Amino acid sequence: MSAKKSKKKYATANPDSVVRESRRLWYLRGDPFHKDVFHEVGPELLRALAAELGLPKGSYDVRSNQAGPALLGEITLHGEWAYVLLGGTDFGVLYRRVSGRLDSTGGPNHWLPWDRLTTAALADAVRGLAPQTGEQAEEGKTAP
Repeated sequence: MSAKKSKKKYATANPDSVVRESRRLWYLRGDPFHKDVFHEVGPELLRALAAELGLPKGSYDVRSNQAGPALLGEITLHGEWAYVLLGGTDFGVLYRRVSGRLDSTGGPNHWLPWDRLTTAALADAVRGLAPQTGEQAEEGKTAP
């Protein structure tokens, strides 16, 4: 199967499973095709995450850094209060609270294991870091 046809096959699949599988296969084989798929589908997953979190368009960035040939690279969602990184670590998906889009270090790192990666599971985890405000804090709810 050609690389072009294989990428089309991934286009109809669930982004969560494509990101997990392309990352796994890249580490097993070092095949640049799987790195390309990771960087095509990963941003889709993070945009879906932003929608699931209710982040307004323009309040976050999704960036892709392909790095060099020996590395998978990373894909980042950086919002006003959330920072999420899909990348080459075995720990899983990194997420942490930040204080604006200029803050890249933020609070402590949290990890969602790769085998638990779904948009819904990641949204639940990241939502737990959301800032609390007035009435929402009294009711124990988080924003947004």
